[in-house]
Amino acid sequence: MHIEDIDATPRTALTVAAIETTVDTDNLKETTQETHSGITNPLDTIATTTSEATVSPTHVDEGEDPSQAALLIPERTVMDWVAYTVSLNYNRLATSPLLSPITRWHWFDRIPNTNIILGAVPSQTLIQQLFKDQHLRDVINMCAEFQGHLTSMKELGVKQCWIPTRDFSTPTVKSIWVGVRYTAKQAEDCQGQMQEPNQDHGLIYLHCKAGRGRSATVALCWLVYAYKLTAVQAQGILLKARGQVDKNIYLHPEVITFCQQVQEQEDNHSLVRKPWPEIL
Repeated sequence: MHIEDIDATPRTALTVAAIETTVDTDNLKETTQETHSGITNPLDTIATTTSEATVSPTHVDEGEDPSQAALLIPERTVMDWVAYTVSLNYNRLATSPLLSPITRWHWFDRIPNTNIILGAVPSQTLIQQLFKDQHLRDVINMCAEFQGHLTSMKELGVKQCWIPTRDFSTPTVKSIWVGVRYTAKQAEDCQGQMQEPNQDHGLIYLHCKAGRGRSATVALCWLVYAYKLTAVQAQGILLKARGQVDKNIYLHPEVITFCQQVQEQEDNHSLVRKPWPEIL
């Protein structure tokens, strides 16, 4: 997969992510130990004011309005800009044709048995390519530092759900629900049009800056929400599909809380989850 020139203008960044080129899915354990890889634990999602306890099980939020970015996102500092630029270019290098065979990192990867592509911040060219070749339909953008290619997506008829979350931080439970509900709604619409989720129709491009932390958190939680999977099993699926994701996402308190809420909904018969195809 080729890396395109990214014209995203960063607004916020906090630190440079640690990079791992190997992962061990066999050693994943269900524990609540402190996370230490890829992204940090503190909640720092922008424009989230609703209490986590009041999340509606049915409401589908389409994210924040990118035209209000100046009001929603604090102005970045010089150090923010430096950290973002270094981290983004590190990701470009690690996914380059020269190093990708060694790191096994890619700019984006398809999650098997789903209509979701999990990846790094897309260029306009990539958006157009995915729209033409794979019928891209929606973009879920977790970047607070990048509001999306609004003009290009509007011209193509591609919808965006913007959930601005600060770089190197974990989405709040509310923000996770926004992404999960939006993904679930698009998947339902796709099936309603007699299209199987694993076909190249109605694809969703779910991204943050590098496709390792913020977006991967939403992807993991959606897998738990849609399928009879534990957080550990969902983590393993993500690592198999995209090796560079943070290997400790399942340990984040926000993810643990989300999974508890999913279990409560299932216990109350307000949610029906499907078996994961590969573990039937």
